[in-house]
Amino acid sequence: MVGPTKLWAALAVGAVALTACGGGGGSGGSGGGNSNTVAQTASACTISGGPFVAISLTGQVGQAQFSNGGSTLTYSSYPSSFTNNTLSGSLDLVQDPNNTGVCMDSGSATNSMRTTIQSSGIIGISHAKVNGADEPVVLLAQSALVSNSLSNLAGTYDLLRYQTDTTNGGQTRSSYATINVSNGGAWSMCKNAPSCSSPTATGSFGPLAGSNVEFEFASAGLVRGDSFVVNDGASQILVTAEHDTGSGLVQGLHFGLAQAPWSPLSGPYAVNTTDGVAQQTIVYGSSAVSGSGPTPVPLTTDSPIQGLATATAADGVTLNYLIASPSGLLVDVSNTGNNFGSGPGFLAFGIVPSTH
Repeated sequence: MVGPTKLWAALAVGAVALTACGGGGGSGGSGGGNSNTVAQTASACTISGGPFVAISLTGQVGQAQFSNGGSTLTYSSYPSSFTNNTLSGSLDLVQDPNNTGVCMDSGSATNSMRTTIQSSGIIGISHAKVNGADEPVVLLAQSALVSNSLSNLAGTYDLLRYQTDTTNGGQTRSSYATINVSNGGAWSMCKNAPSCSSPTATGSFGPLAGSNVEFEFASAGLVRGDSFVVNDGASQILVTAEHDTGSGLVQGLHFGLAQAPWSPLSGPYAVNTTDGVAQQTIVYGSSAVSGSGPTPVPLTTDSPIQGLATATAADGVTLNYLIASPSGLLVDVSNTGNNFGSGPGFLAFGIVPSTH
């Protein structure tokens, strides 16, 4: 993971990290005071809101709910998911002493990922164990999910994807795409390109039977994922849990943002990543992404397509692509050319947290 690790190391220069790297490739976090002692003495978190649809890095779908005054997050099955995948377990949360409005798992001081919710209560981030591995999780408030009427999907989205090829040793890849969705739910995709003379992939969305908010994501006559649309008050966000059995098993997480000019919310973002590193970074207007250090990483905005930003990693070669919502959602992937052999892929996503 040379390219994306170098990029996120650059972002972390001088920044106050949310944790030390407990198990990933490292993004340069210093670890601060996140020791066992801190975990045991920190005050309980008080997150409210929910219930949420929870989707993990490898496309597991569940329901998440805060309880005990917001200090416990519990995962359970999401009944209408078309797959048999589900999330389970719970986190006992304490306040991260270094970051207002951000929670850490009191039971695992070495776990670097964090839990927090936007001030609107619509989007959150957390983490969960899936087949023994800790994965980042996105939380979508069920009350903000858009009805699965197909016309609600229509539009053009900037799409960032992370995928795992479970049948080939867990190879991973990440990529960007442009996806166009018609009023009837038909979609066409240009992978790693702003446009293409003929689509590189096509398919359709359909309402999932038994649900009024969930879509089936299908291609070549096969359902390949669960999709949800959330309106965060500033933009329409399409999130897909991939479970593609068309050729072996490919699982993953896709974020789509309705195409619009790059317009991020500035402020500290709590970010969870595929390499198990939680970091705090800041989006500065339209020109750079940076930690609190003196060397922001420059962005080429609205490139190669409107609403997408491109950053060059510290190796001077590897490109990362970012989307950002005006309400405070940030998503970053490396580009492995949509090729598992060019991996590993990388995904980071985060939000500007509320203050509790």
